Amino acid sequence: MFPIARLEDVVDLLDHLRIPINGTERLGRIGTVPYYGANGQQGWIDRPLFDEPLILLAEDGGNFDEFATRPIAYRIDGPAWVNNHAHIIRTKLDVCQSFVFWSLVNKDIRKFIAGGTRTKLTQGELRRIEISLPEESERQSIAQILDTLDTAIRETEAIIAKLKAVKQGMLHDLLTRGLDANGNCAHPNPRPRIFTRNRRWGGFRGSGNFVGCWMLRQPTASAFLLVHSEQTSVIRISGLMEYLCFE
Repeated sequence: MFPIARLEDVVDLLDHLRIPINGTERLGRIGTVPYYGANGQQGWIDRPLFDEPLILLAEDGGNFDEFATRPIAYRIDGPAWVNNHAHIIRTKLDVCQSFVFWSLVNKDIRKFIAGGTRTKLTQGELRRIEISLPEESERQSIAQILDTLDTAIRETEAIIAKLKAVKQGMLHDLLTRGLDANGNCAHPNPRPRIFTRNRRWGGFRGSGNFVGCWMLRQPTASAFLLVHSEQTSVIRISGLMEYLCFE
């Protein structure tokens, strides 16, 4: 078993640096700086209060009862404004911030929550929350494994979302035009067109680092053109479409 430590022993709370601002005032100060609340970004503002890697944990209105399936904490980095509904956590110099984040993100802290119409995690109770604390080298290794898995999940989800869009775009063509003799989506126009630039699909980022894509239309294929760099390659998927990739 790992040793146990209280949060107050491994982090600094920066709640005293928050500056309250009401909704009306914020509407007059729209800018390019992310504005964060209890459970994530809530808009934009004109200037930052912070510019560093931080952990935000809901003070009130958090997902405390759904901790197993929804995060109660999240990470930010760069210029940011944080409102009064999130605690601001900076790990001490000898503590891996990523390890502390993973220790909190899906933790059951309901025994520390004050009841009422709107559940609230006070600073005093936040300081009393306990986490396991192995040696720093082991914290780093654990955090690296979890960060790598999280990145892989997010990249896979992005690819799945793009493929769902491809599928949705192909449904109409396949169900209304069918397939030609070669097993490709039948083209309604016998005259070939290389691609239609005005049907841009949007940016794409993932393991392939593609930056854009266009609907490709040929006599025997319906596909997306993924723009990468200067050289071209073609990838067939299920015999129904082709990807022209600039690599």
